[in-house]
This record gives sequence, structure tokens and C-alpha cells, in this order.
Amino acid sequence: MSESKQKLPPKTDDNVVEVSLRHVILAFGGLVFGSLTVGAGIVFVRDYAKYKRQKAIIDAAQQLLLTIQHGGENTGLWKNEKTASSSLAKTSRKLKKSSEISD
Repeated sequence: MSESKQKLPPKTDDNVVEVSLRHVILAFGGLVFGSLTVGAGIVFVRDYAKYKRQKAIIDAAQQLLLTIQHGGENTGLWKNEKTASSSLAKTSRKLKKSSEISD
């Protein structure tokens, strides 16, 4: 066996952190409340999006039926109505010539 002593790290003082049971209960209560709030928000947004999709389908079917019933008299409603679209509008990427810009 070796006669040399191994070098060990110096001993440190033990630190004890006291935590109140009240703080532990408040922390878990906050986590539960936060989880329930986020879950309810997700459910609400999902159901609201589903409602909007169904409403759009019903409105389109109703408009189609009105168009069929009136013999095409209501087709102007679809052309004049401006609605937001989720599709991207394509723009022209043609560059102007420098002679056209200076005019």
C-alpha cells in the first residue's frame, strides 16, 4: 500500500434551508391554477376556431342556396364583399428601368 495520503476537498459547513409549508402549498396551488388557466385557454381557442369554421361553412351554404333560389340575382354580393384572406397576395416583382423612375 501507498504511504501517501490522498488529498480530499476541504470540509464545508452544512447549510439548511427552512421552507414554510405555507410557501410550498402556495407554490403548488399557483402551478395548479396556472395549468388550469392555460388548459382552459387552449380549449376556448380551439372551440372558438371550430365555431368560426362551422359558421363560415353554414354562411357559404346559405349564400349558395340563396343564389340558386333567386336565379343568380345575389351573385353581386360575393363580388362586392371584401373579406380577409389567409392566402398571400402575389405582387409583381418587375423592376422599373431607371429612365421610368426619373420621369
